[in-house]
Amino acid sequence: MAQREPGRNDPCRCGSGLKYKRCCLGKEVAFVNYKGESAVYLRNELNVFANRLTALLEEIISGRDALAKLTGFKLLQDIYNIYGQMHIFFSRFYSCGKGCAHCCCLYITVSRLEADFVKHYVTSSLSEDMQKKLYSNYLERKKRYPANDHEHKGQEAVFSLAKEYFNKKIPCIFLSGNGECLVYEVRPFSCRGLVATSDPENCKGSNRIKRFYPYAEQDSIKKAILTLSRRVYGDHAAVRHFPAWFSGGFGNNA
Repeated sequence: MAQREPGRNDPCRCGSGLKYKRCCLGKEVAFVNYKGESAVYLRNELNVFANRLTALLEEIISGRDALAKLTGFKLLQDIYNIYGQMHIFFSRFYSCGKGCAHCCCLYITVSRLEADFVKHYVTSSLSEDMQKKLYSNYLERKKRYPANDHEHKGQEAVFSLAKEYFNKKIPCIFLSGNGECLVYEVRPFSCRGLVATSDPENCKGSNRIKRFYPYAEQDSIKKAILTLSRRVYGDHAAVRHFPAWFSGGFGNNA
């Protein structure tokens, strides 16, 4: 028999001892993590950000005018910011944490705009010595990249390539020695979506990983970012393996 919805002044059935209206009224469970903790959130509060993000994505996707690069950067940051605000509702229930870098050995592809946003951050925020170190990382790790890493020929080929890449455990060029991302503030969307709710031990190997996305329309975000890239670069927009964008280094002539 289905449970009756508590009245506003009834004791909340979560066991808090509070009245339902003061406790779980209007709340939903997004997921249950590996510790058995329920990620409870207020749908109305989350919807404020979801609606804001949807409106921004629709505006970007429907646009046809060419954009200056800095305008593209600003709109990209707007997407990142709203998406990040949605993650805040659930972040304490995630398995991920500072220094956890298993996802940083995955094969990811990014748009030219995202790569240039990272490059802009590196050249304006990191020292020349660090820029040289990052380029050195690229040159050293490039030797281990799959030979066909630019040639995506269908989902099956991409899956095979990603599996080969993961098995090599090649760390991202922006990963520090203590497992921190040096470009965390401007990391691409492909990285921002790598959130796990399963046991962190599962991330070390081939065990099944449970992921969670606070915004259901992930494809809309990807489409909007690609649209932004095309509106900035026209026919020269592209999608590549993330580190491949930095083959020329990080200087003004890169």
